[in-house]
Amino acid sequence: MTTFKKTGIDTYNTSKTQLTLDQKQWSMLSTPVIVKEFTGINYVDACPGSTHLTAISTGPKVVIYNCRSGRAVSTISRFQRTAYGASYRQDGRLLAAGSEDSHIRLFDSRNNDQLRVFKGHTGPVRRVKFLPGCPQIASFSDDKTCAIWDIGDEKKILELKGHTDFIRSGCVSPCSAHLVMSGSDDRTVRVWDLRTGVTVVTLDHATSHVSDLICYPGGNVLASAAGSEVRIWDLTAGKLLSKLCRHHKDVTSLALASSGSRLMSGSLDHHLKVYDTRTYSVTHSIECVAPILSFAVMPKDSGLVVGMIAEGKGVLSLQKKVHDAKAADVNIDPINFKNPSMKVIRDYQPASLSRPDHLLRKFEHSKFLDTAVCHKNPAATVALLAELARRGGLQSALAGRDEPKLRTLLRFLYKNFSNPSYQAVLFDITMVFLDVYSDQITANSPLAPHLFRLQEMVTNNCQQMKEILQLEGDLRLLTATYEQVATTNRCIEQPDIFSK
Repeated sequence: MTTFKKTGIDTYNTSKTQLTLDQKQWSMLSTPVIVKEFTGINYVDACPGSTHLTAISTGPKVVIYNCRSGRAVSTISRFQRTAYGASYRQDGRLLAAGSEDSHIRLFDSRNNDQLRVFKGHTGPVRRVKFLPGCPQIASFSDDKTCAIWDIGDEKKILELKGHTDFIRSGCVSPCSAHLVMSGSDDRTVRVWDLRTGVTVVTLDHATSHVSDLICYPGGNVLASAAGSEVRIWDLTAGKLLSKLCRHHKDVTSLALASSGSRLMSGSLDHHLKVYDTRTYSVTHSIECVAPILSFAVMPKDSGLVVGMIAEGKGVLSLQKKVHDAKAADVNIDPINFKNPSMKVIRDYQPASLSRPDHLLRKFEHSKFLDTAVCHKNPAATVALLAELARRGGLQSALAGRDEPKLRTLLRFLYKNFSNPSYQAVLFDITMVFLDVYSDQITANSPLAPHLFRLQEMVTNNCQQMKEILQLEGDLRLLTATYEQVATTNRCIEQPDIFSK
């Protein structure tokens, strides 16, 4: 035996929008905990071995924050000048940071003990990255070079030269210890092969200096930020895959989320954008309180840490993911509540029907129409009327009605006809109404004023549509004229190479 399908009354309710998966995920973050620092926060890195620890590079120190509590856990103050680009090793046990004094310092992240100091650069070291699977560090400096350091010997084993300006960003391939990528103020990205020490791919941004780089988990795709653009590159072919122009100010930081299926970009325009890495469409946007300098997504998307600057001082935003305990307990057997993995599938119970659905099920179309028109929500009324029309019950519902009921229906029609979402349904109802009662309503009828008002509403709507169509035609004409003039100007400015 089949069951009666309930009528969906939210179809025409534009106030409720369907949230996407990304919107639901990022809406689970808690209210930001705002922490103020004396200097700008130039880099933020999340600890891979923890879901709540993050390192903040600000001024002559590196501060370790707990994302859950929103408080500083410890502070590393072994720097004489500004600390840059503090990054964790892949296991989270070591922490390395560059500095303005051109030195690189290596720390034990458990007790903050300084283990090594690497000396050899002649300019500030902006970024430091650990090579995967080997005891080596890659550094990126303002002296226009990248360097590879051996942790055990505390010596430089390779120097990479080729950039013609400061190197402000860099990253390493997550699946290969032989590939290093560097971004420079010379507007290029270079991919280095550490086995030969030469550039294997050069990517030209051509617009602005490269502010950040991030390599995808597969190691074949690279995202770079320069100016207000984010570009996606195929490293194997050395070609541009996509260009993302979703910010109106400089993009300063990039990160991956959701196991690499989402790319995020932070900008000086106060916004974080979330992109689907398959289509590169924006799936979500997060607005921050100040211009963003750097941000990090905690492992398993358990939190979001954003470093910003406002009035020359640092602003840190810490958010953790809040789990809904009520949602987690849905369909859990109360007897076995200690084992959350054990769930009980409830026996099917038919959904209770509302009064309009009961009337519709019994084919009492006239009573259904009375109930629908008296509904307090116009969107629900239109949805019910649309369902009645779909089932072919409009004519039988309108036939044989007395004057008060017809007046109520006409009043609803002319009050809501101007809403574009309702017009298709209300127009069909109006036509059926005229077919049934056109011969019975005269000029002296009490219903005549209501019909005249409805006619005036329809006439005004038609006039507005004509004006909109005329405006659209004028805009198309202006656009075509502008394109023609621009083409003519380009032809005039272009030199005639055949005249020589």
